[in-house]
Amino acid sequence: MTPRERIKTAINHREPDRVPIDNGGVVSGMHEKAYRNLLACLGMTDEIGVDIVQPLQANAARNENAARLKSKFGDRMVFHGNTNNQGGFHKSKNEVIADALYRIRHLAPGGGYIFSSGHNIQANMPPENILALFDTAKEYGTYPIDTRRIDAELESMKVE
Repeated sequence: MTPRERIKTAINHREPDRVPIDNGGVVSGMHEKAYRNLLACLGMTDEIGVDIVQPLQANAARNENAARLKSKFGDRMVFHGNTNNQGGFHKSKNEVIADALYRIRHLAPGGGYIFSSGHNIQANMPPENILALFDTAKEYGTYPIDTRRIDAELESMKVE
């Protein structure tokens, strides 16, 4: 599956071959004209009713519980991000991996999730943590999402 097909599948709330990964850029968000051009490029119209929450910051009020977000809004919203960049990226590599696993575990099943940082990657994030973040998404973000494997990994890490 190509990256374009992966995104198209995710925003239609279906499971692609793996979780789409957005490595981010300098600016988050999209101008309306760029959005309209993207829809045209993908062969879609905005009558499809897709809403993408981006960035979905984990440390913003009521966004920290990914399981709650998915159960409450997952059938009608696409989630983009939700990793805890402001609260955890500067911590240990294992804490970054655990956070990525938690987001994949609760937001990816059933589609409708694009993995990325919750917002901008902060200057105090060590490079090895950036690599660990996206390596974790590549390793564990393959569909069908193996929630048992993720749960076992999280249990073995016992990150507080």
